[in-house]
Amino acid sequence: MSQSDIRRKRTVLQKPIDVIDRWFTTPEPNAAGNLGLFRVLYASFYLWFLSSQNVQHLVGVPADHRQRVLLIDLLPADPPAAFFVSLEILLVAALCLLVVGFRVRLATWFVLVVGTLLEAYWVSFDPELGTILLVFFIPFFMLLGNAKWSETYSVDAILRRRAGERVVEPTDPSWPYSLPARAVLVVLAALFLSSALHKVVAGGTWLSFPQLLPNELLRRNITATILELRLNPLAPAIAEHSLRDGLRWLVLLFEATFVLALLSRLRAFYVAFALIFHSVNALWLWVTFTPVLVVYGLFVDWQALKDRIRPPVAVPSARAHEIPIWALVGASVLFAGTAAVLWNHGLSSVVTFGGRLDRQTIWYPILPVAAAWLGAILLGLGKGRFARVRSDLTS
Repeated sequence: MSQSDIRRKRTVLQKPIDVIDRWFTTPEPNAAGNLGLFRVLYASFYLWFLSSQNVQHLVGVPADHRQRVLLIDLLPADPPAAFFVSLEILLVAALCLLVVGFRVRLATWFVLVVGTLLEAYWVSFDPELGTILLVFFIPFFMLLGNAKWSETYSVDAILRRRAGERVVEPTDPSWPYSLPARAVLVVLAALFLSSALHKVVAGGTWLSFPQLLPNELLRRNITATILELRLNPLAPAIAEHSLRDGLRWLVLLFEATFVLALLSRLRAFYVAFALIFHSVNALWLWVTFTPVLVVYGLFVDWQALKDRIRPPVAVPSARAHEIPIWALVGASVLFAGTAAVLWNHGLSSVVTFGGRLDRQTIWYPILPVAAAWLGAILLGLGKGRFARVRSDLTS
């Protein structure tokens, strides 16, 4: 093979690599501020999700009811309750440190390791309980990105400012702050695509059995009646109407094409539609993919929303800088320690408002917000197209 052929092949291979590199390294408005605010959202959501899991259920499960998970293969098959409670306390403390942003890198490591360990036990008990995006991928990609979600809206950032180190502005659009979100988006797109392939190839019933979706809607209503849960009043109408075929194809089309969310112009559309998709699953079919909800928070411009509610001032308040360092550190540690100690003594119930905010009811406010967001996106596209047509006609 000649040198020219080698160079030609390298050029062909280099083009897709350059495209991928540009995609990952494109600046994003308010990237630094969005990442710091997402850290607070993520830790708060994780605490809320954790409050609905009773680790006592992991104790005493017979070995033949567990599946083998390599991560815990060398650990005792049935650890005592104190083991799980200890892991939970450590996880709560680490999440609270993430909320305030103190020792963020170390706290992220604890969230990743301890959370994944607990997750392994839940998955060995029931694989459908898997929450890998929440528990593993988000903290993993944050660590892979040098834990940059500590550089804004955190005690760590205040301490670095006090030490005379470089201060990151929330409006910083640099690509390292958006890198974790884009990595998570790739994983999310792959999961949606695998779901579509399973429905068509592995399972195959979505194409060969048109009555699958309407039958499932009716079956869920029967189950809800037995358990005295909320019914889906639209289920009978959907089951009898030809609309059922359209819904079946819509689900397949959405899951198979979610990969288009990798394009920045279509990202908001697919994220809004995904929230509606999950809301309908939760409220109509009681299929709650609730742990994935926080993932979509990575693609919201929280900094812009914050600035609308409270516009930034030219000169930051001096009050935060008057607080002694020992007070900031002490308050952070005290907050995390107190929350960990009180977690199983009523605090976890407070987080869920006494059980009123559960994995299903949380979707009630999400559905109208997502629908309004999708409507605004479509309206904006319509206005843009109309403006272009009008410009062509008048030019």
